[in-house]
Amino acid sequence: MIEDELVKIWQSSPNHEVVKFEKSRLMLDVQSGIDRFNKLVKNRDLREMAGGVIAVPIMAYIGFRSPYLLTKIGAVLSIISGLYVVLRLNNARRQGIGSLNTTYLQYLYDHKLNVQAQIHLLETVLYWYILPFYISISLMLLGPYLEHGNLDSFLIKQIGATIFALVIYYLNQQAIKKTLHPRLTKIDELIHLMES
Repeated sequence: MIEDELVKIWQSSPNHEVVKFEKSRLMLDVQSGIDRFNKLVKNRDLREMAGGVIAVPIMAYIGFRSPYLLTKIGAVLSIISGLYVVLRLNNARRQGIGSLNTTYLQYLYDHKLNVQAQIHLLETVLYWYILPFYISISLMLLGPYLEHGNLDSFLIKQIGATIFALVIYYLNQQAIKKTLHPRLTKIDELIHLMES
């Protein structure tokens, strides 16, 4: 009953009131999405950094204890790759963060830059994340293989690493398609609405 009355009031109100209502509704929707997005990015970054904190000493230990030169090289490359991932994530997170004293429109432009930085980060994930780790893991697996010649074990582990790398790439591309591009579209809609 009350809902029907609200719809009648809304329909009978002047057009500029309808536009204000649509704008405020879109603003609330985008703000809610921005908050969720920032939380997701923060959680992802924390997971990756925690993984780096755990992996660095493990890789250092493997590199120190391993008798195989290629395994030692792979462990060192893995440590360097982990530190580089942390650096890239920090740089992407800082991009687009504006002052708290900006206008709402500037806030939207800043968030748009942040989303675009995240899209670029995930579009290039193959080069800065997957390949360095894939190469370092391959070197670590190659060390024992060259020494002992166990081809079956090497191939199984290499195929597992390849499948894992492909899954990570696929998930990142899906995140771009299903999460980031729609978010960018909503922000653009609200910016256009705010400017008109």
